[in-house]
Amino acid sequence: MEALLAAVPVRVPFDPAEFCQRVAAWRGRPIRLKAVDTVAVGLPSGTFYEQDAADTILYDETTTFHHQCAIILHELWHLVAGHYSERTVGEDAAEFLLPLIGRGQLRRWAARDSYAATEEREAERFARRVLEIIGRRQGSALADRLGETFGE
Repeated sequence: MEALLAAVPVRVPFDPAEFCQRVAAWRGRPIRLKAVDTVAVGLPSGTFYEQDAADTILYDETTTFHHQCAIILHELWHLVAGHYSERTVGEDAAEFLLPLIGRGQLRRWAARDSYAATEEREAERFARRVLEIIGRRQGSALADRLGETFGE
């Protein structure tokens, strides 16, 4: 986790797409982000799948930006750490995913359905760690701007 954060520093203001692009360059494999109404298609709030050419993180488009960042970071850690969690998806989710993925193109699929597994706890730790870094840096940036504004 710390090796990734040293190689791909967190920038503020945080842009999850830009961060994922830099992580993708670091690991040598493209990462795509796709916002979807996960509830409407029967998916958990976040998931990822691998194809031959790229990896895709699906995240809930109906939640807050902060929650979207947490979801994306969680799924990103699964990709980076090589986690694999096989899951059977419902018919609605399968119908939604098949056109995105293409028949026979799926290499790995993972979806969060509990926080019990070690992999899930690791992914949550990574997301929290990055969000803490963002919070500290935004706080420092705000303090710096206030100091400049008020001559401190």
